[in-house]
Amino acid sequence: MNSKITLVTFFLLTTFTAVSESTYSGTVEKQIQGQGIVTISGQQYLIDHSTVVHGMVEQGEVGPIFNTGSEIDFKLDRSGTKETPHISESWIIE
Repeated sequence: MNSKITLVTFFLLTTFTAVSESTYSGTVEKQIQGQGIVTISGQQYLIDHSTVVHGMVEQGEVGPIFNTGSEIDFKLDRSGTKETPHISESWIIE
């Protein structure tokens, strides 16, 4: 009986983990124009025209342009093996 409960619990936890996506938060510190690199709370991320932004931002040559000091929430694209994480979706908080 215990092994069945453990198996069902494991299945539910792994299914929930696989379906849920983590959302991160941070402050935009700087952005390198023309390279698609933005620094958020000390970490560099890639952005491009496939980055979906919920909120008003200017579009630059290679992707959205975030204002320095903006607070944002964002999700990362976990596919591929990029050394620098790619932001797939973001929300402007302030």
